[in-house]
Amino acid sequence: DWQPVRGLDELEAAVAAASAAGQPVLLDLYADWCISCKVMERTVFPRPEVASRMQAFRLLKADVTRNSAEDRALLDAYGLFGPPSMVFFGPDGREIVDARIQGEIAAG
Repeated sequence: DWQPVRGLDELEAAVAAASAAGQPVLLDLYADWCISCKVMERTVFPRPEVASRMQAFRLLKADVTRNSAEDRALLDAYGLFGPPSMVFFGPDGREIVDARIQGEIAAG
């Protein structure tokens, strides 16, 4: 289950809570108008080999549909151009920069 987060403050609090529990985090940034986001939700995330790996993470989802100042601040804080984007944090709460994904991906 994806936990919704809105804005940088909520994201940082959720990452801190996961870190306190020793759990890594997967942040999915999506928008309702993002066709690639919808494709990934239907064809990538449900795949058994993907879903089983995702179980190890606290799953956070940031909806940037409105492209509000709060949404832009979140994207800018991580240097992201927009959705779909996935940001990974280790159990220590620090981003794993090399694992960052921007753009549509396939399961294979």
